[in-house]
Amino acid sequence: IEERQEIMQALLESKCIPAGMELFSTANKKSWEIIKQDIDDSDFYLLVIAGMYGSLTKDDAGNTISYTEKEYNYAIENKKPIMVFMYKDIDHLPVGKAEKSQIGKKRLEKFKKRIYDSNIQVSFWNNTGELISKIKSSIQDLIQTTPSAGWIKGTMLNKEGINTDFINRIKNFDD
Repeated sequence: IEERQEIMQALLESKCIPAGMELFSTANKKSWEIIKQDIDDSDFYLLVIAGMYGSLTKDDAGNTISYTEKEYNYAIENKKPIMVFMYKDIDHLPVGKAEKSQIGKKRLEKFKKRIYDSNIQVSFWNNTGELISKIKSSIQDLIQTTPSAGWIKGTMLNKEGINTDFINRIKNFDD
């Protein structure tokens, strides 16, 4: 909980608008539909892994996985730029921040292995301060190297509803 709050604050300080389960409304929608919409609306997907596998759900094949892994799969399928931050030494986490069951530990290790085996860069952290520092520098790097629509003010659109500034940035990036 503390790390999530620090991450939200760091993203806001980086002029980003965070989306996460803490911010879900109580709208009459299923959780997964809200999560998918948040991922669809986001420019980047940030994944922080420590000692918990997370709340369980089912994937499309009916297998039991965590919401976190299901989100990750969805972000991959939808080609979202992804930043992954993993806690370096899970064996030294406080008891309340680590999986208690063997099956939870195995699921977490299997998920981590999938990420290691992918082509996604993983950054390791040892404490909250280090995590926040790495997130801030990574998000700024990603903003510079991976142009996206971001939050667009209505005043930045022309009369056809097109953000010409964004289009010009994309053209210049490709050059």
